[in-house]
Amino acid sequence: MILEPRTFHWLLEHMLPASDRVLGCEIWIPDTAIFENGKPKLVVKTEKDGCVVKYKKLPGFSDLRKIFALVSRER
Repeated sequence: MILEPRTFHWLLEHMLPASDRVLGCEIWIPDTAIFENGKPKLVVKTEKDGCVVKYKKLPGFSDLRKIFALVSRER
C-alpha cells in the first residue's frame, strides 16, 4: 500500500463540514489562513462550540490582519 503525501491545506479541508446541516470536526485550533501566491486561499476558525468552520467570505490580506488582531485581543 502506497500512501500519498498530504498537505496541511488538505487536512483543514477535510475537517470542515460537508454542508450547513453537518458540523465540522471538534478540534481547538487558532484562526488559520492558508495562502497561495501571496493571497488567502482558505481561512478557518474554531467556533465557540469547538467545531471547525471556514470563513464564509474570504477576507483580503488587510482585512485578515484586522480580524486576527481582534481575535488575539479577545482571547
